[in-house]
Amino acid sequence: MLTIREIRDELAYVFEAILMWWPGRTGRALRRWLLRKKLMYVGEGVRIGEGCQLSGDVELGENVSIGRGGVLVANQGLPFGRIRLGDHAATNHGVFISAGNGGDITVGSYTIFGPGVILRSGDHCFDDPDTPIRHQGHTHGDIIIGDDVWLGARVFVGKGVTIGRGAVVGAGAVVVKDIPEYGVAVGVPAKVIRYRGRK
Repeated sequence: MLTIREIRDELAYVFEAILMWWPGRTGRALRRWLLRKKLMYVGEGVRIGEGCQLSGDVELGENVSIGRGGVLVANQGLPFGRIRLGDHAATNHGVFISAGNGGDITVGSYTIFGPGVILRSGDHCFDDPDTPIRHQGHTHGDIIIGDDVWLGARVFVGKGVTIGRGAVVGAGAVVVKDIPEYGVAVGVPAKVIRYRGRK
């Protein structure tokens, strides 16, 4: 039989789930109200789409927009990481940002993400073939994405990567090494093919 506390926790979870899926302007206002109580910081003008999941040490700057079904998680395991999105940053639907196994993720102002982008600051250890991978722990490293960066649809950015200001990463790229300012990178693994503003 459930205790009073368990019932209360279940009801709170159901209430939160309803608010996170509530449509329209009312839903956005309710999500902003809820997340201001739950997250580290939520700036003015923040817009959160339906079905998002945000938890842990997450900071959203002014006028940040998170598309439908976005996930920003900074509390899955120890050590925790942090997620910070700068002013006017915007993500399309289905973006997944995880700092749950350590490593901070910082996204600059005016940066935009296409649908399905994944940022993950932690990674599984797997060197010992005699131990299941899930029991070998994690490694982690900070991800830093500068101002005015565009990550195309389904880009993956791994731990320890810095993407410089004004860079563009083409759809489907896998970023495992730094990309300099204004670099345009494509491919698996992502490689710089040119620089913005240069002929």
